[in-house]
Amino acid sequence: MIIVIDANIIIAALLGSRGKIAILTSYNPRFYAPSFVIDEIKKYKQQICAKMNWTFEEFNIYLEALLVFITLIDYEDYERYLEKSLSAIKQRDVKDADYIACSLLISADFILTEDKDFSEQKLVGIKTTAQFIDENK
Repeated sequence: MIIVIDANIIIAALLGSRGKIAILTSYNPRFYAPSFVIDEIKKYKQQICAKMNWTFEEFNIYLEALLVFITLIDYEDYERYLEKSLSAIKQRDVKDADYIACSLLISADFILTEDKDFSEQKLVGIKTTAQFIDENK
């Protein structure tokens, strides 16, 4: 199974969501994300550290541990799919087009997300954590 994973799933795993941690570490799918996901996650570094009572060093260690399970895709690799993805996502959240473009590049089975902005597009399937866990019990 090939899955593109969005930033909110990784952030939730950092915040201790057992479901998200289990998905990332216990199942056998191959996870991918656009490489900008690291910058997206680091925008919330201070909030995550405050909530988890971590130092910035601990944050970096935990993030790196999760990223072991995710292959990052560079913009240059999926750029050719961006126009089609932008058209599909419309104006809801243009950053989401990168996830769709990555999915098209690697022929992903779906995008794992809790973000409702993906629901309007029809290029790539979408699953939530609950759906994924229910289907893989």
